[in-house]
Amino acid sequence: MTSTLIPSLRIDLFNNPDHQSPPRAFWEDLIFSLENNEATNSSDGFYNYFRGLYFKAEANSDNEGHMMQLQLAGAQSNLTINYSYGQTEDRSQGEYVLSFSGNNVAIFDNDFNPSILQTINDTSTDFEGDDFLYLKGGEGSMAVIELFPRDEEGNAEAEQDFKNEFRDIDNDERITPKRLINEAFLEFYVKESLHNSDLPNRVYIYDLNNNIPVADFFFDQTVNTTSLDSKFTHLVPLATETDSNGVEHKKYKVRLTEHLNNIILRDSTNVRLGLLVSSNVGLTNLNKFKNIEDIQGVPTGTVLSPKSVVLHGNNSPDTTKHPKLNVYYTEPNN
Repeated sequence: MTSTLIPSLRIDLFNNPDHQSPPRAFWEDLIFSLENNEATNSSDGFYNYFRGLYFKAEANSDNEGHMMQLQLAGAQSNLTINYSYGQTEDRSQGEYVLSFSGNNVAIFDNDFNPSILQTINDTSTDFEGDDFLYLKGGEGSMAVIELFPRDEEGNAEAEQDFKNEFRDIDNDERITPKRLINEAFLEFYVKESLHNSDLPNRVYIYDLNNNIPVADFFFDQTVNTTSLDSKFTHLVPLATETDSNGVEHKKYKVRLTEHLNNIILRDSTNVRLGLLVSSNVGLTNLNKFKNIEDIQGVPTGTVLSPKSVVLHGNNSPDTTKHPKLNVYYTEPNN
């Protein structure tokens, strides 16, 4: 009999000498020696006795390995104990299944050095930007994007100039579009000299002022049914482009068509945008911070991501790889 199983990690905790598996007596003493004991007479008693399992991953002697995320909340995630019982000459087989319900806690050793990050003068309203943007999941780092930063006096002149290119307002404050945005997207280029491989496939952007996804996230109906990832129109996966000299460059694209339309046609606030890596862009619920004034938290998708990437910023020495806001529009001939 054969069956198809979902991708998973399966380890025989008894017959596995390479991983220092506990002997048979360990499991017998842990579970079956407690028959008719207070610890096994009730669910509460067993929960109090058997508090859980601790898994620890370590690099091998060559300091190599693989990264994976375990879905411990899945219906098929469990610890199965196979046993036999009955008379010696006619023993029956049984199994005892412990599901991974309750609280799950992940602890990561983080060697990230925050001293590499550049700082912005928060006492000024002039957003100067950075040479590079350092994005890292877990206890890492993110970037803050301002599409139309204010000047030194706090005036939103750049934002107003952009709006004037696309709309007119009459004396009754009614908005009439002069140009219609067909598509708008941000491009971010990877600082490839700092990476060998294993770049994150997606980056995620969200409204930092309100801690919610931007409008384009909700308008995007694309879903990949073979994985947890989705929103491929709004958050385009890592791509490679080839320049006129035949040199390849890696970049991320984030579509913001509806976000800009809201700013132009509906006078929505030009909010700050948070940019970060994500293991699953669908995990948008916020993990809140304490004692941080400007950022209340980050989405779960970045907390669970072990990956990182360095992107060119708007002050990068390579001016051809500065982040770009591309806007394609239609205007009437008359």
